[in-house]
Amino acid sequence: MKKESIIAFFDHMAKDWDDKQPGNEKKLSFILEYRKVVENAAILNVAYGTKILVPYYPRHNVKKTAFVDISSEMIKNRPKQISGCQSKIPQYRH
Repeated sequence: MKKESIIAFFDHMAKDWDDKQPGNEKKLSFILEYRKVVENAAILNVAYGTKILVPYYPRHNVKKTAFVDISSEMIKNRPKQISGCQSKIPQYRH
């Protein structure tokens, strides 16, 4: 599959992605626990999607995060503020 097709697919799906991909609280919390996220952690969130892990950041004392995703629309649909956490979107080209 061509990169452009993948980008187009996720750009198209971004608006409703979280409604169609409901999170499983136990699995999502496990991701941060398994990775041993420590207090004041900084996370690079690759293939970020929109926001599914964000509610778990304050619970795990994440203080900084950077989001990277192939879909600019997924990034646009992220929360603009994360309680107690600095967030950044690195600029890059496909």
